Amino acid sequence: MDLNMEKTVDQTQPLNEKQICNSENCYVFQVSDMNRLRRFLCFGSEGGTYYIEDKQLILENADAILRLIEDGKGCEVVDEIKSFSQEGRAAKQDPALFALAICSQCSDSKTKQAAFRALSEICRIPTHLFSFIKFKKALKDGMKCGIWGRALRKAVADWYNTKDGIALAMAVTKYKQRNGWSHKDLLRLSHTKPTTEVLTLVTKYISKGWKEVEKEYKEKELSYETEKVLKYLEGIERVKQTKDESEVIHLIEKHHLVREHLLTCHLNSTEIWKALLHEMPITAMLRNLGKMTANSVLIPGSPEVYMVCEMMNNEKLLKKARIHPFHILVALETYKKGRGIKGKLKWVPDRAILEALDHAFYQTFKMVEPTGKTFVLAIDVSASMDQQVLGSILNASTVAAAMCMLVARTETVSHIVAFSDEITPCPVTVDMCLPEVLEKMEAIPMGSTDCALPMVWALEMNTVADVFVVFTDCETNVESVHPATALRQYREKLGIPAKLIVCGLTSNASPPPDFSITVEGITISPSNQVRCLGVTLDSALSFIPHIQSLSSSCRYQLRNISRIRPFLTAVTTKQLIHALVISRLDYCNNLLSGLPLSCLSPLQSILNASARLIHLTCRSVSAAPLCESLHWLPIHCRIKFKILILTYKTLTNSAPHYPSSLITKYTPARSLRSNSDLHLASPRITSSHDRLQDFSCAAPTLWNALPRTVRLSPNFSSFKRSLKTFLFREAYLPTH
Repeated sequence: MDLNMEKTVDQTQPLNEKQICNSENCYVFQVSDMNRLRRFLCFGSEGGTYYIEDKQLILENADAILRLIEDGKGCEVVDEIKSFSQEGRAAKQDPALFALAICSQCSDSKTKQAAFRALSEICRIPTHLFSFIKFKKALKDGMKCGIWGRALRKAVADWYNTKDGIALAMAVTKYKQRNGWSHKDLLRLSHTKPTTEVLTLVTKYISKGWKEVEKEYKEKELSYETEKVLKYLEGIERVKQTKDESEVIHLIEKHHLVREHLLTCHLNSTEIWKALLHEMPITAMLRNLGKMTANSVLIPGSPEVYMVCEMMNNEKLLKKARIHPFHILVALETYKKGRGIKGKLKWVPDRAILEALDHAFYQTFKMVEPTGKTFVLAIDVSASMDQQVLGSILNASTVAAAMCMLVARTETVSHIVAFSDEITPCPVTVDMCLPEVLEKMEAIPMGSTDCALPMVWALEMNTVADVFVVFTDCETNVESVHPATALRQYREKLGIPAKLIVCGLTSNASPPPDFSITVEGITISPSNQVRCLGVTLDSALSFIPHIQSLSSSCRYQLRNISRIRPFLTAVTTKQLIHALVISRLDYCNNLLSGLPLSCLSPLQSILNASARLIHLTCRSVSAAPLCESLHWLPIHCRIKFKILILTYKTLTNSAPHYPSSLITKYTPARSLRSNSDLHLASPRITSSHDRLQDFSCAAPTLWNALPRTVRLSPNFSSFKRSLKTFLFREAYLPTH
């Protein structure tokens, strides 16, 4: 075969000025802003790497969206967001909601109008709506705009008013609040005016509670639809008040209640789980198979196991729920393993359920619509394909094998090859099962993954193909012919507008593979979180789990104090809150240095609630004057206070020795008047991601910002007093 056209240009050299160098020192084509938008909607960032752990979505990761809006393509951006959301093309909905929030906050009026028109189609459940509002609030400062304008109020009001009565009642009771927002907040801020009697009933239930609804509607003549919603809400209130197992089961069966409507104590009952199973959607059932097996709901040979197997074998039900083969495969591999990826839940898999899942896996291939294209699939068979995919329980080789089966079973013509010493055919037939395909792949000696080889092979074999797909673990290797050159030659010689897709199944920053250690018969599995001396440390050191745990603990203490508040004086209440709440907020809070205020807001809410409880004021009263009257610093200032106290002790040799190695006194190269000002040498911060979270960065920055009189305080008591006065003025004086 003749490959003399640009044969001398390999992947280490650019074909033209449009190519850029990647991390493997290979040249690839630059990505357009629209493709960067699609990456953001899929991955949550414009880069090509998907991170398993939750990353905070920030405006800097969505520059392409802003550029597209500036170029007059804002409406196209909204259409793309809507397409990704409705077609389920992304692993998570948050990036689409964040992108929609950016569009709704921008200065282009057409883009804003398009974003608000699409709100109901993209935010299909309350969780999506709450996340959208959360993102808008986070963007407020960065985009220098408000939140609750007329357009947002109308869009939120329309979201509620366009819902069916019973569907809205189900939504507001199943998803009461998320991300710090509740339905009561949204109805109040959007000034929603119900358009029907049913919606009036539901909004009154949200804003006033069940007692007010019962009082107003008990003797009132109602329409059939309103009466139906009223009885539904009554059933939900009854299930909250009872612990009687038989009554809970009766209410579940009568009103089709779901797990979110029940109390935690109800979920300890095997019989209640059995009642939930009858109406449980198939997707929820797949998620809870392990839980129900561990709770003895799914006992071998029981009617419940038979019911689950029937659902798995029901082709119409699988098609209606739009179950993809990979949904079943993930559920099968998780259930087969006998424990979840996270948590301590373990179970003994039931053989009948495993067989039903296996049968459903092959059955769902029929649900996939064929494209009518001819595929050439090239599989990486190296040992690195054993890495897990996107943090799931599946490894890359299993996913590649499943994709081969999917194409072989749905497309009329397909060719499957593997990267060995040269391209080697991998015979995958329609009647093969997954273990057989994996066995065929393992039998092939591995070779380098050169993305040009599938096109070279197709030219040599004169094979017609519309699409070339390469399945590999990560980035490809360097060989003599550039993939773009090979693809262009293939198109020219066969006259086919073929496409090349390189599917990297694992990221550059893949986590280490799952492992466990067995000591004297006890299996110890790795964890994403660990608790040490009262602080929850997560793998990303984001401290978000710690803040959530701390907030929950403080709220519990505040609820207990609020019950006895009528019997306490303000002074006693303040002392009690200091002992049980403030002490928790201040414990190890210097670890939270550098976190954005949005992450610290749950802790600030606790402080605000404490001030209101002491002063006996309602939630609508601003908490800042109350905290000021109590001489309480805000959370971010309390963190600064703790760091600066430790810095002073370190400089005066009254702290443990280890912080002294992290800070250094500033010594200028020549004699200056500021030599005696006791400054610290500031390390160079290379990016905003450092966030001053390191003590060696935070301490010099905060210390050097102090007035000279504070830094040169004669003793610790004087420094502490001067520091608090300085931070107090910094926090509250600008508000006056």
